[in-house]
Amino acid sequence: MKKIVVIATLLVAAIIAAYAYHLNSLLAGVANLSGANLHATAWYPSTRSSEERVMDLGYAVCSLPSDISGELQRVEDSMFICLVAADKQPQVTFCPPVPESDADVGLLIKQTRAFGIQADTMFDLKKRALATMPFTLIDGLRWGRTKVVREATLLTFKALTFPADSEVRFFESDLLGMFIYSRQGSGMIDLYDKHAGVSQVFLVPTKDLLRIADVLATSYKIVGSPKTSTDLETMLTEQRLPQISFSKPNNVESLGSEAERLAEVADEIKRRRASRN
Repeated sequence: MKKIVVIATLLVAAIIAAYAYHLNSLLAGVANLSGANLHATAWYPSTRSSEERVMDLGYAVCSLPSDISGELQRVEDSMFICLVAADKQPQVTFCPPVPESDADVGLLIKQTRAFGIQADTMFDLKKRALATMPFTLIDGLRWGRTKVVREATLLTFKALTFPADSEVRFFESDLLGMFIYSRQGSGMIDLYDKHAGVSQVFLVPTKDLLRIADVLATSYKIVGSPKTSTDLETMLTEQRLPQISFSKPNNVESLGSEAERLAEVADEIKRRRASRN
């Protein structure tokens, strides 16, 4: 009987050691992710006192400070809109709006649920990812495999979504949520309209980042009830904005659309899931 107890004890010890080795390898990979330690700072819009100008995008209306001049122009037949100054340079770029019904959004939500992450929207998923911080080997041994995989997936998503070298500010009200940060030399405002279930990213001058965020936080609103990307594109086309072409669009070409970036994130999560299996 004593021999059986010893063998059982050694077997359990071997299993724990093997799991600890596997967990340590996972932690090493997470620790090397750029931005894993990033956290968001709470931000609140200040009292607006400057003059504003209304922007009608067809599918949404919002305001910008009136001293940011330019004319709204659609970038060829894409869903990108730019506020173009007299020198033909974009002052503000409105990236394509992405509804929660978008196929890439649905795929990503489905993939993350396979790792035990319960998030109904991209906004919820981003919030959870920003709140997740690297953990220790002791934490992992105490949590168990399910929570370890979930936390590691959230850290991966955070590193793929937010830039490691930028302060991220976060704001949420009953109507919308915002992530405010800088990437590749541009200020970025990632806004989510809760009522419409639509996300949109704005590329703005870094020097005007918080000033524009102040105005957008209380002025942005999706018009009507668009359900799909096709609905949004139809509403934009009916606005009949003048079109412009850029040989090298400022930040548009390098950053791509939000939907394309989501597809890349989903692919990365699928690769990690395959390697786990």
